[in-house]
Amino acid sequence: MPVTDEEFAIEAIATLATLSQEQIKALEAVNKILRNGEPFVDIHELFGYYNVLYFRKLLVPRVEVLWSSRLTLCAGICELSKDPATGKLTRIRLKMSTPLLQYRPRSDTINTLLHEAIHAYFFITTS
Repeated sequence: MPVTDEEFAIEAIATLATLSQEQIKALEAVNKILRNGEPFVDIHELFGYYNVLYFRKLLVPRVEVLWSSRLTLCAGICELSKDPATGKLTRIRLKMSTPLLQYRPRSDTINTLLHEAIHAYFFITTS
């Protein structure tokens, strides 16, 4: 089992060498979303594809993705809830800022979603 970040990265890159059929379909769907000219992106749909393509399907159903009108200091946040008795994660939420992202280029939303999903992945795999 990998111990260091570098070992985790090497293992992750090695698994990307050959994509499964499911990952290929997810990649095609992501490319279609990224290339369409629509001004907004469905973060829930894109998150589902990212989950398959990059995160070995570990994020769904553990991670909830939602828009937040109250999040105004940053574009997104990965929020953790822990059980006080056990210290184990009980919920992970990716909150995306409606006020900050609604008038920004859609690439900001896409990049923020992926950035926060990476945080969630590391919380799941290292906790």
